[in-house]
Amino acid sequence: MDELRFGLLGCGPTAQFAHLPALDRAKNVRLTAIYDGAEYLLQTISRCTGVERIYTDHRELLEYPDIDPVLIAVPDLFHVPMAIDALRAGKHVLVEKSLGATLTSVKEHYQG
Repeated sequence: MDELRFGLLGCGPTAQFAHLPALDRAKNVRLTAIYDGAEYLLQTISRCTGVERIYTDHRELLEYPDIDPVLIAVPDLFHVPMAIDALRAGKHVLVEKSLGATLTSVKEHYQG
């Protein structure tokens, strides 16, 4: 099986305690790039994971061609817009639950 090269959008507590360990344990998975709005957090997670591709703009991460799926682990408010950006960039998308802060906010971003 080919290796899946993941991009992680968000390096907060849930990513640190759930997603990063799960990605590390998964077979045929390599964390390739990470995004967070907090530069200091990116630097810390980069040192801990060895991931060198770090971004403070998620759209720049999505342009990187060596990423297959992205895991969206940002606050709920940003799930839908970032998922749409990732889908438009041709990435497979995994989103933490819930998809959005409210059903109304999810519907506002949906463009049939």
